[in-house]
Amino acid sequence: MTQSYEKASPDALIQQQQKQRAQQIKRIFIGLGALVCIALVVTFFSLVNAPSEEALVPAAPIESSFSGADQEAARDAFRQALSVYEQEIAPVLAAPALVNWKAQEVEALSTANDTALRLFANAAFVQALGVLNKLKADAQVLIEQWNSAFNDKLGQAQTYYDNGQIQQARLALKQAIELMPQRVESQRLAGQLAVYDSVSDALEQLEVAKVENNLEQQIALMQQILRADPTRIEHQLPLQQAQKLLKERRLSKALQQAEQALAADKLDDARRYLQQAQSIEANAPGLDKLSAQLNARLAQQNLAGIISQVEQLKTNDSWSEIAKLSEQALGRFPNNEQLKQSQMQASVVLDHQQSLARFIARPDRMADSNILNAAQNALQKSITSLILSPTLATQAQRLAGLIDTYNAKVEVTINSDKRTHLIVVGVGVVGEVDKYTIELTPGNYVLEGKRDGYRSKRLEFEVQANKPINISLLANEKIE
Repeated sequence: MTQSYEKASPDALIQQQQKQRAQQIKRIFIGLGALVCIALVVTFFSLVNAPSEEALVPAAPIESSFSGADQEAARDAFRQALSVYEQEIAPVLAAPALVNWKAQEVEALSTANDTALRLFANAAFVQALGVLNKLKADAQVLIEQWNSAFNDKLGQAQTYYDNGQIQQARLALKQAIELMPQRVESQRLAGQLAVYDSVSDALEQLEVAKVENNLEQQIALMQQILRADPTRIEHQLPLQQAQKLLKERRLSKALQQAEQALAADKLDDARRYLQQAQSIEANAPGLDKLSAQLNARLAQQNLAGIISQVEQLKTNDSWSEIAKLSEQALGRFPNNEQLKQSQMQASVVLDHQQSLARFIARPDRMADSNILNAAQNALQKSITSLILSPTLATQAQRLAGLIDTYNAKVEVTINSDKRTHLIVVGVGVVGEVDKYTIELTPGNYVLEGKRDGYRSKRLEFEVQANKPINISLLANEKIE
């Protein structure tokens, strides 16, 4: 009970009690009338002048002057008032802090309470009600004095604190807490005094930081002060202003460094500074412009790197990779003439390589004059690109050798009987010979032999490069 009281304001408690009892007491005393008032006065003086507690017991003569109805009303009023007293006031009077502060007064009130109970037990209801009402009034006065003493000490402590008299403030606060422990009003000042030394040190450092114009230090110290003592609200606005100014300074510095890095063509540094600026304020004025400049520089750098890579691939005769890289790069840089030219060269070189490779893979096909002519045409077309690709030049050299081989004539020895008339179809007449050597280019031919009275004969033969051959044909089958 005592503990719950100490967490509340005594003034508030008394006011609540008075409101609750007002209507009850008013109804009782209206009913009792003037006689009850006179009886209370008589009872009061008899109590004050009584030589001992035993003299209070015989109360019948006074009570007999009131009617039975009045005594019954007084008995009911006493019971109600006693219930209120025991629930609301007695716990307050039992508080150890109050007992320690005014022990004699609390003891006197306790004695008065015993007297009221004794009178009631002896059927002196009117007198008991009077004693109880006076007891309640005296208790309220004591509680008000107690509350006033606490407020005075707390006020002194606050005044000392405001004037920088910290030791006196701590002493006054201690006295206030001894009067009323655990009062919310004292906790705020107690918290301020507990951190006063550390906060004072931080305040001194803050002044130095202001003189040195060290915003980072100012912000850190103000944050430290507010964490330690949230009541120092006077630092909230300066903290916000300092944070805003520091942000502006950092942003300006980052943008300036980015601009300088771009001017010095230090793109990695410029990227880092722009990232710092973006982390400070994503939509900072000037950030988009510098970012666009950086991206343009990076694109140029990237393009230069691609072109350099393409040139290296040309040196390595890697035209398939040149074709792929050029195509990809033109997707980003569609108007770059170097990339266009490299892509075109790659296309031409690769086409020629594929074309020559087909003839080289099957050289025997060049025994056919049409194929041979096609090979010669393909070789002729590739000549202008030979300087670009050593591989293509090697292919051309090989194909040229094959063409020369299939253009070189091979000795063909024809054997017969001097009576058969021989011709090489599409080439020329051999005549009637027993043995005759002619020169033919590699390819497929037909030797035809005719003789009067004999069946004509045809012999298909193939002339291979660098391989002289002997063939024989006789028209020796008579016609029946």
